[in-house]
Amino acid sequence: MNFKLVTLIGMGIVLLTGCVRTPVLMELPNNEEQSLYGEAVAGPVGNGSFEVSSLQGLSCEGTYNSLSQSRSLRVEFTCNDGRTGQAIITRSGRNLRNGSGTGELSDGQKVRILIGDVVHLRQGGY
Repeated sequence: MNFKLVTLIGMGIVLLTGCVRTPVLMELPNNEEQSLYGEAVAGPVGNGSFEVSSLQGLSCEGTYNSLSQSRSLRVEFTCNDGRTGQAIITRSGRNLRNGSGTGELSDGQKVRILIGDVVHLRQGGY
């Protein structure tokens, strides 16, 4: 096999297996106490993204810098009902894969975001 081809195949395998998935919970503390569940996917070159959705049909998605080693992570997102939002998440734990934060949607609705093991603890340990 050609050395360049072997190198390209090896790099492709590293890029494909380099993604890390982390559970995400976004809570909207309003009258219905709507919760959106999903996951964040940390890409190998800093291209992190997340998507969450609720049983009521609301979904939101956003991006973040997955290479950041800061404990404080700023995220921006857009929801399928036209609202946009931003939040700041304080990360903890090994590899900064756990954490919580607060933010706000463009209409003033407050949000709370949980990531990693904290999501499972919030759900009663399921």
